[in-house]
Amino acid sequence: MKKVKIGLAGLYFPNFQAEEYRIFKRSLVSMTGLAEKLEFELISRSDMISSRDQALEAANYFNTEGIDFLLLQASSLILGDIVLPFADASERIGFWVVPEPVLHGELPLNSLTGFNLGVSILRKNYPDRLVKWFYGSPDGDGPGFQDRLNITVRALRCQKNLQGSRIGLIHDVVPTFINLTFNSEGLAKNLGVEIVKLPLDEVFRGTSSQGTNSSAQAIEEEMIQTAAKVDVPIVEIVESSRISNSLLNIAKEHRFGCNRTAVLAGIPGCYEACSLCFGCIPQ
Repeated sequence: MKKVKIGLAGLYFPNFQAEEYRIFKRSLVSMTGLAEKLEFELISRSDMISSRDQALEAANYFNTEGIDFLLLQASSLILGDIVLPFADASERIGFWVVPEPVLHGELPLNSLTGFNLGVSILRKNYPDRLVKWFYGSPDGDGPGFQDRLNITVRALRCQKNLQGSRIGLIHDVVPTFINLTFNSEGLAKNLGVEIVKLPLDEVFRGTSSQGTNSSAQAIEEEMIQTAAKVDVPIVEIVESSRISNSLLNIAKEHRFGCNRTAVLAGIPGCYEACSLCFGCIPQ
């Protein structure tokens, strides 16, 4: 399993108190702990960034490291000229806004304004690219921040490990189920995969030619052993195991999958056909 690389950079304006409150240093500590917990590799700059030259240097560093996602922290208010260089460091960018350390007197950080400025500049110059927002303390102890980061890491891990894979799309959406249609070409482009469309007949042919098959029997036994309770006739489990085995054989024949077998089936369109051919509906 390929590990996700996340870049982290703290942006600030020296007139505010990000250094006094150790905003980015605390964030480095918390993100190092989260990298171990969520199993990603943290690529970071040790110092905060306040000038365009520093931003260009950091962006080149992240490019060299081949990061999968760049998390920019508005450690305080920022200036607009340090944002755009990072657009070349990663196509996937998140922006982290931190809460004010005190709620009275003058704003010590004004992180929210820096966050709004940074996101607005990226969206204006790259309207087709999304920017994901994050909100949480530099100590990373808020459940909202950790949950959002966890989902991001899992999605990135899936995308990274799917890249270059072949995915079989078996059958099509049943007529009138238009809510289940999707853009397979767009999916292939976004995930970096190849989608191969196959007719449902290929599953039926593979099932009918199996006869007594040890692989199908092994699947049948596993289905029974792992079920909490079996309330269906054994003959339906037998047919379901043969369908599963046919799908596995198709995946092997067409070289579908990455680290594990991946077969994408248009299940709604299979219900009636499977019911007519086998007397059961696979689940």
